[in-house]
Amino acid sequence: MTVIEETDFAELFADLDRLAGFGGSEGGGVSRTAFSPSFTDAQAWLAGRMAEAGLAVRLDAAGNLIGRFGPPGPAIVCGSHIDSVPNGGRFDGALGVLAGLAAFRALKTEGHVFDRALEVIAFADEEGEYFSLFGSRAMLGLVTAPEIEAARGTRGKLLIDALRDAGLDPALVASARRPASDFHAYVELHIEQGPVLEQSGFDLGVVENIVGIATLEVTFTGRPDHSGTTPMRQRKDAMRAAITYCQLCYDEAAKDEALRLNFDDWSAAPRALNVVAERVRFRQEIRHPDAASLSAFVAKAARFAQGAAEESSATADLRELARDEPAQMNMVIKALLKAQAEARGYKTLVMPSGAGHDAQLFAPICPTGMLFVPSVDGRSHCPQEFSKPDAIRLAVTVLRDALRSLTRI
Repeated sequence: MTVIEETDFAELFADLDRLAGFGGSEGGGVSRTAFSPSFTDAQAWLAGRMAEAGLAVRLDAAGNLIGRFGPPGPAIVCGSHIDSVPNGGRFDGALGVLAGLAAFRALKTEGHVFDRALEVIAFADEEGEYFSLFGSRAMLGLVTAPEIEAARGTRGKLLIDALRDAGLDPALVASARRPASDFHAYVELHIEQGPVLEQSGFDLGVVENIVGIATLEVTFTGRPDHSGTTPMRQRKDAMRAAITYCQLCYDEAAKDEALRLNFDDWSAAPRALNVVAERVRFRQEIRHPDAASLSAFVAKAARFAQGAAEESSATADLRELARDEPAQMNMVIKALLKAQAEARGYKTLVMPSGAGHDAQLFAPICPTGMLFVPSVDGRSHCPQEFSKPDAIRLAVTVLRDALRSLTRI
């Protein structure tokens, strides 16, 4: 079996180091949120690296960077993202894009004949700074003009302003849409972002399904009063309602091991310690691998919000901002990844993904699969995020082998 030259891996690791410099901090973290200056600078650098490798490169109207090689017709897509969470790690998303580029270089070096085209894609705003999985949604026609106009980032900036600052026209985002016939299959390499592979001693993970994610915006409105002179029982306290609501959600989540919750992006008004909160607003994330269970919890959350508001003499408004349905990976692609890994003697674990990925949007469109690389201590979305070079070598080798098979007829 053909091996990837060590010089190719050296190039990959050098690319990882260089990409980490865009938005990198002295503490080792990376802040490269979508459409920020560090993000657009990284895109320009990556476009150059893609072109040097021999890919035809273009940036679509949604900010997706696409490198293509091969004949006309449906493509094999190897995708991920290069945007990060604030003070995140250097591997999340970035490894998948650069691994796809490294696998392409290796195939080209060995003289592989591409009967089907290969596209290496870096999708925009996978992390949801403005809109979860925005780039892949736009490419698949799953985002509307009103949603784009209303979307606001975690620091208050409108998506339409962020797009303009990045040199993109919000009015043209719809032109990024591509027909399903453009895609023959989709494969994504990604770090696990959890401890399962490392703790269980497996070399690689083959993803079986991807969790569904509902994003809510919850607002409680009360009445501002002096916190020292207004008796507790007479308050219309938005903060108390918010705290009660969160506790109700946590208590309910404890009944289902598969369910995950998180709360963030809090704001309260007025911001004065001696004034009872008039308004509290935050975003909530709910994850579950089963679509019915996800919907059931969202319905319960709405009831919890109303109950918490009534208990605190406040009012509640709960809006669902986005929903990514759970996705099953394709049996043929799963079998291919597993077979390619085991042919080289690598131990693989078929496992779920508790994190969302661009792959879940492609799953209903074309045969889709994911390959996981172990994460040291399961750390992710933080400066300590790390995958060992040897683990990366194994994964990129399997990715190259799978892409070789998929791009032949």
